[in-house]
This record gives sequence, structure tokens and C-alpha cells, in this order.
Amino acid sequence: METARWVYDSRPAAPGAAGPQGARRGVALLQTFRGVWVQTSEDAIDTSAATLLDFTADDGPDLGFSYVLPVGPRLAMVMAVRMGELVGLPDPLPAVGRVTGRSLWEVVGEESGTTPLVAPAPPRRLGRRVLAIGRRGGRARPSTGYAVTRILADTAAIAASVDRHGHPMAVPPDPRWQRALDAIWMRALVRERAGLEPAFLALFAQAPIDRVLRFLDGGAGPRDVASVIRALPPGPFLRAAVEQAGRSIRG
Repeated sequence: METARWVYDSRPAAPGAAGPQGARRGVALLQTFRGVWVQTSEDAIDTSAATLLDFTADDGPDLGFSYVLPVGPRLAMVMAVRMGELVGLPDPLPAVGRVTGRSLWEVVGEESGTTPLVAPAPPRRLGRRVLAIGRRGGRARPSTGYAVTRILADTAAIAASVDRHGHPMAVPPDPRWQRALDAIWMRALVRERAGLEPAFLALFAQAPIDRVLRFLDGGAGPRDVASVIRALPPGPFLRAAVEQAGRSIRG
């Protein structure tokens, strides 16, 4: 039998431990996504820009959008994303026609998945020698689902902790203000997610794009956060903040 001093647990949480029906405190949603790799028969894909938020195909009660990552004039990833409580994957195919124009196309690859978004994030220490990592460790940001750079930074922090302290547990938690903003953002999504499209559009239209991306990814500083707050319509988020404060006080 193999033994180890430390265990890093990235397994999905047990059924019911996370997700809209499993969060006993705080707030939770499911982020579901399905993407297709589309290849055209001729040069038809605009490679000059990526599409981050396309709400034109969203007609349901949840917050849904698509995005496009062009790889070349004949190849692109078209991804549909939904944030809500419905079961099942969103359909990216309605957005494909806007990418390929009148060119013939075929699907050459596909990927899909579901990410529970829970605020506050689950505990990281699962035992004396067990540390939760990845999505299990809350490294997918609760309000956005962004995870890659957070996981990379967390891996570096774990390595630094082992090198400096001889154990992996001295990893810094997310800043308190970030956890508070995540909870408010998530509360707004739960309360009025189908009506938040104008908020996302205003965010990208009125705040510097580099600051928006740092905010979504979890690497924002005070100036970035201030820019984002100024760009957002206050109503939905003030209502969410009041409700979140009330729940915190009752808790």
C-alpha cells in the first residue's frame, strides 16, 4: 500500500454538497457549458477579435450567453454558457451561423461540463493532511467560474508553503472584500439573473477592458474594482447587497 505525507483532493464534491440544492448557507448556482469546434469549407471566420458575451440567443429564465474563440480563418470554438438552476446543457449551434456566415461548416470537436458556483467557497482543509485543490478547493471563482489562472496561482502558493513551512496548508485565502463581492454578485444572479444582461453589457462598454478581465479573473486591485462598480447599474446589486447583509446578520 502506498502512503504519502500530504493528500491533494481535487475530486468533485459528493452529491448534494454543492450546487443550488446543496448549499446550506450562502448562495449557489450551476454554470453549465457546451462548446463545439467548428471548421468551415473556406476562409469565413473573423480572426481579428473574439466574442466574449453574445446574448442574442438567450431566451430562457437563466442568464445565458455564447462566446467565440477564433483559431484561424476556418476554425473556431463556439461555446454556449448558462448560469442558473436548469438541468441540461445549453446549445451552441444557434450561434454558429453568425460565426460562419454562408460558408459550409462541420463540427470537428465538442466539450461540455458543469461547474457548481458556491459563495462562500467550500473549506479547503479536509483533514489534518488533506488539502482541497482546484474546483474542490474553491479555485473556480464563485461569481464567474473563472479558474485557470487562479489554479495556477494556487499551485505556486502551495509549492511556496511546502518549501517555506514543510506543509501545504499556508496558502492565503481570497481577500475578504473579494469574498463579499462574490457573494453579492451571486445573490444578484440568483435574484434577477434573466435581467442582468444590461449589467454585463454596461460592464464591458463603460469600464476599461483590462480592469474588467482582472476583476472577472480574481486579480483585481482597488482601482479595478472601483471601475467595475461605477460601470454597473446600481439597482440589482444594491438589492442583492441588502439581502446578503440581512442573511449574514441572521446567520
